Amino acid sequence: MADILVVDDDRSIATAFEHFLVYEGHQFRLASSAADGLAAIAARRPDLVVMDIRMPGIDGLTALQQMRERDPDLPVVIMTAHGTSQTSIDAIRRGAFDYLTKPLDLNSLRDVIARVTAEPALAEAEDPGPGVPEPVLVGSTPAMQAIYKLIGRLSTNDVVALITGERGTGRHLVASTIHINSERRAKPLIHVACDMVSDLELTTLLRNPEIGTLHLADIESLPPGLQARVAAVLREGPAGHATHPRLLASSVADQAAVAREGRVSRELLDALSVITLPLPPLRERREDIPDLVQHFLLRANTELGRVFKGVEEAVTRMLVQHAWPGNVGELERVIRRACIVARGQMISVADLGASLDQAAVAVAPAVNLEDESVSAEQLVEDEWLRMADRFAAEGDFRLAMRALHLAGLRYLGEKGLVTLQPAKTGMEYGRELARRLRDVPVALEGFGAGLRQYEGVWYGFGAAGAESYQALRMTWEEMRRNA
Repeated sequence: MADILVVDDDRSIATAFEHFLVYEGHQFRLASSAADGLAAIAARRPDLVVMDIRMPGIDGLTALQQMRERDPDLPVVIMTAHGTSQTSIDAIRRGAFDYLTKPLDLNSLRDVIARVTAEPALAEAEDPGPGVPEPVLVGSTPAMQAIYKLIGRLSTNDVVALITGERGTGRHLVASTIHINSERRAKPLIHVACDMVSDLELTTLLRNPEIGTLHLADIESLPPGLQARVAAVLREGPAGHATHPRLLASSVADQAAVAREGRVSRELLDALSVITLPLPPLRERREDIPDLVQHFLLRANTELGRVFKGVEEAVTRMLVQHAWPGNVGELERVIRRACIVARGQMISVADLGASLDQAAVAVAPAVNLEDESVSAEQLVEDEWLRMADRFAAEGDFRLAMRALHLAGLRYLGEKGLVTLQPAKTGMEYGRELARRLRDVPVALEGFGAGLRQYEGVWYGFGAAGAESYQALRMTWEEMRRNA
């Protein structure tokens, strides 16, 4: 059983904590402010403190620093619903045992408690003081939170680290963030392209004490002779830190692939892999895309002297569904191009134009939508939807409405509202459905009206444009919500 002090001014959160901790067999104590928390610790030292960041009076990060000054071995877990990458990094750098985001994952909390009771607390982290630059990383998914925690750990020492990730995942940004949060930030960070650096250049950089951090990008491209030179520098260990920069390396391949393919010597790979930061591709953290888009819009506001308030809902759907082979870098380029051509304050589907690599949109195998025999059963609902949004992005609203119509038919067929008979063509489905939906709930009737509009477009007596597509898209969304 652990004695756990929860410091949070939100009574509902405190109640949830109490129920969970008591059920798990722990002793629960509550402080509703940082000042009360400090007093509670002084009265009786807990085994663990779980503390919110945003509270009246003293904030959680300041309280964390004071707790660590009074008791360097006290494990403190920071939690917040308003975290940024820099918040997480600051918390870990100041000595937090861990960092959790709200709403809390109880399994994560249970794991933290188990680690606290099973191992000694981390050594105290020295606060490097004010002047920490603004955060450069965006994302709140678990994979990114894990990266922030590792950056926080790395900011308190000179340990070498290997950053792995596909092109565009932000390897340079991670190296920069490690540097600007470290004690070496007063000296420059140098990014070195390993496929272009000469023997003399690298030798000079490796022994230059005026450089704070040296980032060796694409380490697998470094010639064998230079790999041996870097490994020799790393063998010097802490004794060599005064005469050479802190070394970070990055690779587009993961550690296992680099080792398997033999592009980096085993000696160098072992030396670089003390800490590995595997950056997830954007397709594996799609939940971060809206936040990334907003971040790039704010940057465009500054760089272009414009005021962009956001993106249309259809744009968000398209961006989330895109495969993003170029990862965050590709997303940034797409948003910047859209901002340059946009006339209004909201980025529209038309503003994206052809900026997305349509071959990379995550759609199912191609089907010929001009063929009236195409059946809704050929693809699943989400595949039809992605295809619809792809054609809308290309400006072909006629085929976009066709794909959306088939998505609706597939959905209604799976719900048992329409019998999808293979003998009937896609057009016959539409006409039959439009007739049958006159006697069903309003949401479905609205989609039936949308289908009739769609048929007018398909047969040439209606205008195919963004407005007609969005009208059908909206009735489809309404049907999904209410059917």
